Amino acid sequence: MKQQYPLPLEHLTWRTIKLTYQLTRAGRLPHFKSALWRGILGHVLLEKSPLLYEQIFECKLPPDHPYSRRFQHAPSPYLVSIHDNEPRTVQSGEELIVYLTLIGKAIDHFSELIPLLQDMDRRAIGPDWIPLQMVDLSLLETEEAQIWLPPKPPADLINLRFQSPLHVKGVDRNYLLLPLSLLIHRLAERMSLLAYFHCDAPFVSDFSDLKEKAATARILSKHVQWREWPRFSSRKYEKFQKGGLMGSISYGEVHPHLLPLLRLGTHLHVGKGTAWGMGRMSLEE
Repeated sequence: MKQQYPLPLEHLTWRTIKLTYQLTRAGRLPHFKSALWRGILGHVLLEKSPLLYEQIFECKLPPDHPYSRRFQHAPSPYLVSIHDNEPRTVQSGEELIVYLTLIGKAIDHFSELIPLLQDMDRRAIGPDWIPLQMVDLSLLETEEAQIWLPPKPPADLINLRFQSPLHVKGVDRNYLLLPLSLLIHRLAERMSLLAYFHCDAPFVSDFSDLKEKAATARILSKHVQWREWPRFSSRKYEKFQKGGLMGSISYGEVHPHLLPLLRLGTHLHVGKGTAWGMGRMSLEE
């Protein structure tokens, strides 16, 4: 399957850093804390290494880039994920675990990032300005080989769980419908752009074969809701809402050719706001 796949997924590489912090004061933390931590990282990069900030956070295309008329920015070559999504009061001494995933050429900046990540120690997070104390930093083992494993029986049944708001263009917000063909289209777009801009893969924009294979899939059950995510940008001093689907959807008659893309989605997310943790999903085959 790997050699015949219509997208250059074999070019995609990523590495995930797990950072464990201890919260040194009690206080309130809001929804979807990954955006808060990403904001701290952005401030540190802008202060300590403006060039690295530009390369990782901005990703602007130069005017002479062959696709500069089509895209103003390349997709972000990183994503931040904190699995604790609910607002709650935390106690002094509790742990906060952050996963920072670097994609493609961003992995080359790993050694530059480590001292900057360590510099985030004692920075404060949330509206109550809770200081962070780093207690551990580790590089997780990659799972790239698992993308191409054969499907588990029954091969045509899957369950997707959206663990942070999934916002993809085309979702019917009134009926909360997400056809698998739409999800596959958005996954194919994201993975092909990541591979092209950050992993030296050829540019691919024809996803017709994958969409055709996904069109036969049926929604067997769904338990989803639309969740709004209030955000504040300290750089722009703006408040705004980000929303998306959360919950689970089961699909039947799923073509096995779609599984590599779906598996990639569990590592690299999909939809809007992936850099700050949106579009995180899990897959049960």
